[in-house]
Amino acid sequence: MSALPPPTTATLLDQLRASFGADDVFHWRQRLLQERLMKNVTALQEHVLLYVRELLDQGIAQFTHDEVAEALKVGISTVRDALRRAKGVGLVDWREDWRPGPNGSRRRTANVYEITQPQRSPEPRPDLRRRSSLKSKKTQTNNLVPSCSVQCDERAWQPWQLAWRPTPGFEARFATKLAEEKRRAAARFARGSP
Repeated sequence: MSALPPPTTATLLDQLRASFGADDVFHWRQRLLQERLMKNVTALQEHVLLYVRELLDQGIAQFTHDEVAEALKVGISTVRDALRRAKGVGLVDWREDWRPGPNGSRRRTANVYEITQPQRSPEPRPDLRRRSSLKSKKTQTNNLVPSCSVQCDERAWQPWQLAWRPTPGFEARFATKLAEEKRRAAARFARGSP
């Protein structure tokens, strides 16, 4: 009979933890995934935050947004927004760092970042999102279409329509223009030309 190797004592959870790193790394990544599923963090921002976590695990706690953006080939605003959202949900924190400048002044350097574990349960945070949720397009277009005619009352004008307020004598000029267009149309019809 052939001797089979003994069974490993590691469970599947232990193997997953080993592949993800220590327990705190595993829980942090799990929380990041939960925030992504709640749409508090986008897929691109999740990518940025995983890279930031990687830097911090390597002991690199001070870096600029430009450096991260260049390394990941993303925009600086994406990095800035990802870090802002991560701070809002409690995954990352930072402090500003200053160095002495000339004549007793101080100059700001790159922030010093640290990983934090959120103390609260994950919940949707629309206040962290850059753009508010889209309303129906019908509502937006109705607000842009002027709803007044020449005969409307001045009190019916909305504040955004003040630039559209007719100038004095508008009604008379409008009536004259309509009469002139009718006269030209009648003349064209009489000549038989289109």
